[in-house]
Amino acid sequence: MTLRTTRLLITPIILGLTLTLNTSVASQTTDVAPLVPPNPCEVHLAVGDTLRFSQTQIDVPQNCERFTVELEHIGRLPKTATPQNWVLTTRPYLETVARAAYRAGEINHWTAPNSEHILAATPLIGRGETTRVILDVSSLDTETDYRFLSTVGGHSPRMRGTLRVVPTP
Repeated sequence: MTLRTTRLLITPIILGLTLTLNTSVASQTTDVAPLVPPNPCEVHLAVGDTLRFSQTQIDVPQNCERFTVELEHIGRLPKTATPQNWVLTTRPYLETVARAAYRAGEINHWTAPNSEHILAATPLIGRGETTRVILDVSSLDTETDYRFLSTVGGHSPRMRGTLRVVPTP
């Protein structure tokens, strides 16, 4: 079996990084590990200094027992400049949760203490940090309009999204 090596050079201009990939192509058969499909019972959200979640729609399969939301801060600024969090509520209480968090302020980690309208929340994270929150899917239903947001002061108008519980076939 002869192998041919190809060197690809990819230069993302936006990030200013150079990534070099080496690929090997066999002229006959090769052993390739199958791709592992993503876990349907978890989602990875990236946040940074641009005040945006990497996705604004999360679909939670109804057949999941638990659903994990992982939040990763990929920004460059320190936690004191752009802390981030992820808070789950319902649509009727979205503005109530945002305003209460603003009033609670930084001393309360931008989350109103003991709020009955917060269904789940991550702690504040900063540059290079990751956190997770695990949702009990049996406590969610397909009819409720769930919303998520960052409750950090000034972030909530831009950092919002929808979470849906979707029936599984």
